[in-house]
Amino acid sequence: MTVFYNYIVEASLAISKGLIEKSEGHYIDEIRMYKKVALQLKSMNQFCLQADGENYVRPMVDFCNEMAETYERKASRLEEKRKHIEFLSPTDRKVFIVHGHERGILLELKAMLKELKIDPIILADEDDDGENSH
Repeated sequence: MTVFYNYIVEASLAISKGLIEKSEGHYIDEIRMYKKVALQLKSMNQFCLQADGENYVRPMVDFCNEMAETYERKASRLEEKRKHIEFLSPTDRKVFIVHGHERGILLELKAMLKELKIDPIILADEDDDGENSH
């Protein structure tokens, strides 16, 4: 029984830590985070086979599977949102970004652009002396 609780607590902690980091302005790949936790929770299915006949095992495994499915749905919704972002075909492999205060969203955009082999130039990261190497 302790194994089940540990898996549930570890899953909850992983999600909570990721969301806290995101709220602090750090880039977190939420899709990957939710999928990883879902996979860990689904690994509890192996205990059902090993503990055949024990009454408490099936409900705990079912609970872990329900949590895993919830996280998989969250990951799928986030993937769908990303698909709806329309990108114009760049004429250059560089893009200039001016942003507000939400650093986490900026870092997420930066990571997405890099995946597309586009070099993001972020205004806040540039020198203020009027000289620009780009």
